[in-house]
Amino acid sequence: MNTNFRIEIFYSPSEHKTYSGELPDGIIGEFGPGIRSLIITLNHVANVSEPKIHEFLENIGVHISKATISRILTKDTDIFHQEKAEIFKEGLKATPYQQIDDTGSRVNGVNHYTQILCNPYYAAYFTVPKKSRENILDVLLCGKTKTYCFNDEAFDLMETFNVSQIWIEKLSSIKNKIFSDDEMHRKLNCVFSSNGYKTIKKKVLEACAIAAYHQSTDIPVVTTLLSDDAVKVSLLFLTWPVYFPQLLRFKIPHLKI
Repeated sequence: MNTNFRIEIFYSPSEHKTYSGELPDGIIGEFGPGIRSLIITLNHVANVSEPKIHEFLENIGVHISKATISRILTKDTDIFHQEKAEIFKEGLKATPYQQIDDTGSRVNGVNHYTQILCNPYYAAYFTVPKKSRENILDVLLCGKTKTYCFNDEAFDLMETFNVSQIWIEKLSSIKNKIFSDDEMHRKLNCVFSSNGYKTIKKKVLEACAIAAYHQSTDIPVVTTLLSDDAVKVSLLFLTWPVYFPQLLRFKIPHLKI
């Protein structure tokens, strides 16, 4: 079934411009929101492959190319990313705790990790290249630009991360300073002039990033994380009880979320 739209067009002689009416919301290209939402639902909810979606639509009389189906699934998805971001942010506010777990995943043939954060009101999935504090912190920042703070908490965390007192004393000259990402790397490049201090620089970055995160007022700051007691999780969150004093760890059976 085809729908024809008649759009009014006006020409302004004084401006030498042509103005035309707009199509209804959701009408993009030659297919309306009904077909577009059906394709997205079949793929993401029913796990139907693109070739099978094409076969199904052709069988019910919808003449559509495989390339168009692919574009509908991969292009103009900003609205869905925005919806996910809003759900995640509100989910963090919903309870005084969050549960976290991870599972391995493959992206273009490369090993990644999917971090799952949830509570009884939502579940959000984030695929990241590495299972590190830095990547999890990027998730918890809700898209906020990372900053670095040299406050008391940061220096305490450096001690927890086994940064030597010599380096902590050198960094104390910039105590109570806050840096952007570029500023922080320039500053550390000056302090650690040799390339042999990569591990120490990483620990300082993590400590200051976490300290800055705890100072955030424009996003929900997680104070309690629940995880299982698997070795990989214990190592990942080895020092998180310092940041999150209410951290709880339970040995619980694997639950499907």
